[in-house]
Amino acid sequence: MPNFLGKKSVVSATLACLVGILICQQLPSLPPVYWVWPLIPLVMWGILRGSQPLYLASCIAAGFIWTFSHASLMLSKEIDPGIEGKDITVEGFIHSLPVLTEHGSRFEFRVQRLIVDEKTPSPPNIIGLAWYKNVPKLSVGDAWRFQVRLKRPHGQRNPGSFDQEAWLFQRGVRATGYVRDSAINQPLPNRSYRYTIDRWRSYLAEQIKFAMEGSPFSGMVTALAIGDARDISRDQWDILRRTGTTHLISISGLHISLVAMLVFTAVRWSWARSSTLVSFVPAQIGAAFVAVMVATVYAILAGLSVPTQRAWIMVGVVMTLLVLRRNYQPSHILGCALFAVLLFDPFAVMSVGFWLSFAAVAIIFLVVNGRFSTGGLWWKWGRLHWIMTFAMAPLLVLFFQQASLISPLANFIAVPWVSFVVTPLALLGSLCVPLFPPLATLLLKIAGLSMLGVWPLLEWLAKVPLAVWNVAMPSLWVLVVGLVGVLLLLLPRGIPIRWLGIVWLMPLVLIERVPQTGEVWFTLLDVGQGLAAVAQTSTHTLVFDTGARFSKDSDAGNSIVVPFLRQAGIDKLDVLVVSHADNDHSGGARSITDEIPVAQVLASDVKQLSWIKSDACEVGQQWVWDGVSFEMMSPPPGAKGRENNLSCVLRISNGYHAILLTGDIEAKAERWLVRNAAEMLNSDVLVVPHHGSKTSSTEEFLQAVQPRYALFPVGYRNRFGFPKQTVLQRYQERGIHTMDTASEGAIRFDVPQNDAPLVPHAYRRDNLRYWHSR
Repeated sequence: MPNFLGKKSVVSATLACLVGILICQQLPSLPPVYWVWPLIPLVMWGILRGSQPLYLASCIAAGFIWTFSHASLMLSKEIDPGIEGKDITVEGFIHSLPVLTEHGSRFEFRVQRLIVDEKTPSPPNIIGLAWYKNVPKLSVGDAWRFQVRLKRPHGQRNPGSFDQEAWLFQRGVRATGYVRDSAINQPLPNRSYRYTIDRWRSYLAEQIKFAMEGSPFSGMVTALAIGDARDISRDQWDILRRTGTTHLISISGLHISLVAMLVFTAVRWSWARSSTLVSFVPAQIGAAFVAVMVATVYAILAGLSVPTQRAWIMVGVVMTLLVLRRNYQPSHILGCALFAVLLFDPFAVMSVGFWLSFAAVAIIFLVVNGRFSTGGLWWKWGRLHWIMTFAMAPLLVLFFQQASLISPLANFIAVPWVSFVVTPLALLGSLCVPLFPPLATLLLKIAGLSMLGVWPLLEWLAKVPLAVWNVAMPSLWVLVVGLVGVLLLLLPRGIPIRWLGIVWLMPLVLIERVPQTGEVWFTLLDVGQGLAAVAQTSTHTLVFDTGARFSKDSDAGNSIVVPFLRQAGIDKLDVLVVSHADNDHSGGARSITDEIPVAQVLASDVKQLSWIKSDACEVGQQWVWDGVSFEMMSPPPGAKGRENNLSCVLRISNGYHAILLTGDIEAKAERWLVRNAAEMLNSDVLVVPHHGSKTSSTEEFLQAVQPRYALFPVGYRNRFGFPKQTVLQRYQERGIHTMDTASEGAIRFDVPQNDAPLVPHAYRRDNLRYWHSR
């Protein structure tokens, strides 16, 4: 019988379970339950009685079954599609700390009762709600009755951008919607005891914000004290990202471990000096117990994120081994922490923090395992950060398509300052809030002022040229080869093959896939109810429209377009076209021009882009890039009328295939195009005018264009009802293949330099997972 509790067995079993979990997470849909449950007895037999290969295979199957059971339960909480968009009543508790926005408030709501047409179907456990009008003060744990409209979880699906559906699934949110303006919206008298800790976190957050009123660092101090990062500004996050120091502001393993170490040292020293305490419990045992308790409280206040869970479990394991006077290798301690996290939440693998947290600790254990012990303390500290930056680069490229090159210097200075100065002051100030409010205010203000000891340096480093290395999303084989190269270079000195790691790293740095001369890669991005498209030739890039602005800190430019460009390895734009001034086409322009250099901007209304030099788009403008021609088809010079009809209309052609982008033109502009350029309109791909509204896509226009593919840039269940059914039918009756971004996600065509038929690639369909909406 395998020694399941043995050192090697736990590590190998945990890694095998991780493989099983990852296999399940790659499925586009879950298999029927009757295929899975019969495997359980076989898995148990393999774990208890099997040989080593069978034992590991059984652990892989166990990880798969564990994840499958959690996923099946989660998917069973889906709302009935028949109630989407209906007015329904929900009763329950505010489940998360409300986030104030310029439009109202956002929060998660735990549903106790759902009422639809006087019926009470089984509700989803948690739903995400937004409240836009007449929003009262909301507190976590309060009971409410709301009238809401819900829809199934649905997010934009684009290469390089945030997978909102995965994030909602991991948090257990199985529907999203908004609160209707109704007399039904009423607080209920009962409050749930289960939200006591969250109410305490909310209270501390309010007190810290009040004590630090006017300080630009109040959000950071709040994040360090209780893990609440709601008030950190977008500009501050950008500086932290560019300097590779985001881990300092979120409560991570570094902070949990630091607090546990300081408490253990202090308690053991004082305990050992009390003959009464020592006579009952040895100092080491008492100190370990207190350290674990303090780490537990800190982790709970931080919201038990994955890095926090990992650190808390590791603190518990280390303290237990100290009490038992047992000596385990760091890899075994890390393996125990990994097993506990996966057992508690198999969906943790969906979090970027999971991979970065465990990888960082594994690298630290490897680096400090006696092989880098030469030199003084500061030499070791500096070298550790250089090695961490190098070793973590492949993962950062995978998740973010960028890595901070000045991270070693920034962390060399910022880590000790934030860890030993700012964080202790923030924690002490928070502890004093209920006991000594004046002292708490003083400590919290000093914590904010102490950030000035490092923040100006981080701001300066963030502006250094080439501070961040941007790279295109590597293919799987390039990434694997890069990881092998990192592992080879981290081998102990003296191993001959160590320096071959440089060769293995070369594909990660050198290989870049771009269109050939005469080819154009065209991508219609999924920006919800709006439009944004990217055209790439061999050496040039054009962006047509930028999607909508959602709030002062969020728009389609910074959340979708820029991440797409980064994953494609694009660090500059040759032309940005803003077809017209409507928010759903121009809202993300400022973010794009702030993040990426733009050589030329064309717009139908140059006054709308007051922060950057732009030229008016008009018929007759044309240029050729790498054998691909771009021609502006509309508007005519001096044209007047509705803003929609003044949209820039652009045709892209390589002599074999053509793409026509039409903005929001309506029937009047379509008739002008047919009269003046009918022979030039024929195109294989048409980005449908005005999202498929009834005012566009006239018969004569479609006859002139004769597209094979019609692409509708629309949002899921958008309030305008686009595309209109009569318009959609008009395309289908002509045998035109219709696709929409709400159903397909980003739609891409790799247009060849020959007459081969075009083949569309739908990102949602090609990257479908079982938690994605169909």
